[in-house]
Amino acid sequence: MPIVVLATLTQSSRCGFMCTRYYRICFFIPINSINSSSIMSSEVSVSSTLVNPILSHQLGATSQVQLSLDCTFPGTTQEVSSRTAMLLVDAMKSIFGLSPVLDVNQQLGDVGALAVVGTSQGHHLTVKVLVKGVATIDLCLQVPCSESHIMPSDVAVSKCEKAVTDVIQQTISAANASMTTKLYPAFVRTGRFDTCIPTADGLQIQYDFDELVFHEQSPYQDVKILHSQQFGNMLLLDNDPNLAESDLAYTHAIMKHGEVNYEGKSVLILGGGDGGILREVLKENPKDVVMLEIDQVVIDAAVKHLRGICGDAMDSLQGDNYQVLVTDCIPVLTKYIEEGRTFDVVLNDLTAIPVTTSPQGSNWDFLRLILNLSIGVMHADSHYITQGNGFNMQNALAMYEAQLAKLDTPVTFTTVRKRFLCNACIDLYIMFSNDFELTVRFTMLYFCGRYT
Repeated sequence: MPIVVLATLTQSSRCGFMCTRYYRICFFIPINSINSSSIMSSEVSVSSTLVNPILSHQLGATSQVQLSLDCTFPGTTQEVSSRTAMLLVDAMKSIFGLSPVLDVNQQLGDVGALAVVGTSQGHHLTVKVLVKGVATIDLCLQVPCSESHIMPSDVAVSKCEKAVTDVIQQTISAANASMTTKLYPAFVRTGRFDTCIPTADGLQIQYDFDELVFHEQSPYQDVKILHSQQFGNMLLLDNDPNLAESDLAYTHAIMKHGEVNYEGKSVLILGGGDGGILREVLKENPKDVVMLEIDQVVIDAAVKHLRGICGDAMDSLQGDNYQVLVTDCIPVLTKYIEEGRTFDVVLNDLTAIPVTTSPQGSNWDFLRLILNLSIGVMHADSHYITQGNGFNMQNALAMYEAQLAKLDTPVTFTTVRKRFLCNACIDLYIMFSNDFELTVRFTMLYFCGRYT
């Protein structure tokens, strides 16, 4: 049976972000910089010095170099697994010049052996060898971020691969070893601001943020604006990317731009504190627009730092044909229902569908309430457009659609999907268009894996 070894070594990214999938935590700690004199022995050569656009703005932060190797081989004994772990540790210490202050080799009952090495510099090495024929090696080197970083050459990777193969063949007498190496982009774990955003479907996205433009905790949420070299200033609410200055496609999608006629129409916007929807709707010459946004901090931050999204639309909160009310939308919607006021288009930019195992809890209650209230301010030919969630969140989306049969106003609907790309989330968005009975048109905006 052949030996199969997978070696993964992180490397500098060629673009401003990366997506990887979590399998083991150790897979995703970066190569940021390496001091060859203090970390590597003279046996390991250095190929080049690279400039990383992400790391250059994280000066002074501590980050990590991660080298992970996974090996499968024919099953063995407890004694051999323990010896194999010790030899693998010795090989890694020699290649990378590690001087341990902690060196532990522990048997894991009758299933295998675990070896752990730690140094005074904060580096650590973990080797696990199981009798069933699995070995994992994780080497983590603590290093500072810098404007440039030294990357181990192919010689370093080859030495690790050869060392593992030699040890396995020596202790287990397995022949025909084969090995595959994969290099991953740089991954920043620490710094002056967070560059990594997890998604609902288990992906990790790293952005090319280079400046924290604005940060304030409002009475309702944590409000951040970070600058991306690719996408411009980006709004994050509770550390969730909402919109970047380059995301006109998102605004046009939630408006059904080019499909819904706004000219001479009465429009209600729920949320939308970044001002993007308001700005684009006003370009369509509507009869009147009411925007209900609860968070003044978001509005003020957008006016100052998100001009690429809102333009001058919110420089004044009231104009000839629009009004921005900084208030909770629920009492206002209740008031409009009592007055019999209706709108031709209702745009719900409040929140996404929760990713949960069942449609229970305060978030689901809120969504059902908003949907019921929104239908109360619509007439027979009104359009209702709202966010959904990620395309991969099929269970959550199905639960949301199931709620439509339980509304105060009975509805039926059909679905049409449209796709577009949102830069802030680096996601493929899906637009769901639905027709309610009584010809009330309902549209849900679904997008790929932002929310948790």
